[in-house]
This record gives sequence, C-alpha cells and structure tokens, in this order.
Amino acid sequence: MTKKLYRSRKRLLAGVLGGIADYFKWPAKYVRLAFVIICLGASFFPGGILLPVGLYALLAWLVPLNPHQDNISWVDIIESLYSFQKDKPKNEKTSTKQQKRTIITDAHERDL
Repeated sequence: MTKKLYRSRKRLLAGVLGGIADYFKWPAKYVRLAFVIICLGASFFPGGILLPVGLYALLAWLVPLNPHQDNISWVDIIESLYSFQKDKPKNEKTSTKQQKRTIITDAHERDL
C-alpha cells in the first residue's frame, strides 16, 4: 500500500502542515514551528514571505482532506501545542507532593 499525502483534519488553518506531519510520522507541533521559523527567516528578504505562504496556499488547494480521520476541536489542538507534561492524564489534579502525603485521621489536640 502506498502512502498518500492528505491534509489533516487536526488543523489550525488548512491542515497542510498536520498532513505533512502525519505523512512523515512527525509531531505536528514541530512541523508548525519549523514553518514559522522558515517564514520568519524568509521575511528578511524582499518578498521572501511569499514563497512559503504561497506554497502553503498551493498545497491547501491541491492536497485533499483525509477521509479516514475525524474532525478535532481547536481546544484539543491548542492543548496539544502547549502540552509539556507527557503521560499525565488530563483528569489528574493532584501533584506529586500531594500524592506522597499521608492523611492523619486519629489526631487529638492537647493543651500544654
């Protein structure tokens, strides 16, 4: 089976960079960061920003959406961009310090 480049439905704009990340099995946030760095670097040249942005627009027009992927919300994408703690469940609210504490239930007060 041959791999085909699709635009990702886990997208911020058109899904081109997410599709490239899926194609090469790279994390999408690094591909997006590389694109921003390329755009910033190209902006130092006269008209240089037109090349990466034009290429993005061309790929957004030519590359089809992935039919095998479900849509994802913006909130999930933004959380994945700013997720620095790996392997931590989203519902876990206790820190590691709180997990190591023991609860004392049989304590009695005394006047000294």
